[in-house]
Amino acid sequence: MVNGYDKSPIERIDSKEIFYEKIVIIGGGIAGLSAGIYAQQAGYASEIYEKNQVAGGLCMGWNRKGYHIDNCIHWLTGSKKGTDLYNVWENVGALGEDVGMVKIDKFLSVDINGEKATLWTDIDKTHTELLAIAPDDSESIEELVSSVKRLSNSSIGMPTEKPMSMMNMFDLFKL
Repeated sequence: MVNGYDKSPIERIDSKEIFYEKIVIIGGGIAGLSAGIYAQQAGYASEIYEKNQVAGGLCMGWNRKGYHIDNCIHWLTGSKKGTDLYNVWENVGALGEDVGMVKIDKFLSVDINGEKATLWTDIDKTHTELLAIAPDDSESIEELVSSVKRLSNSSIGMPTEKPMSMMNMFDLFKL
């Protein structure tokens, strides 16, 4: 007994002890749904409570008065096959062979006083455009572009094995 609960396994499946403790999750967005999936994969029962009639959070859309309102995310970090984060998305069913992806050429455009600036997926195109718009900021633009190129060529990935708050010194060195 631990804290008044019997911690002995309910059953064994393939020599894995199954405990059937319950995890209650508030919110049915991608994080809540993923938490529910991982809880069940770890042998826990899970209940997800969502305030809306349909789960999905920011990853959903709806129809109103003949229009489709797309509240969906517009780019997904970790969508490159073979990365640790892609494997997480695939495990929860957000990505996979049967999931269509739309390739975009820009992340974001802003219009300030009639002047438009775009963060393109092609960093060299972004570089050229930003320099044309703000030549006085060339030093900062060069630093931004250099940092993006350095990071995109690095092997640094999103930590997916455990939360950073639970990492020890050796885990952090692996990053």
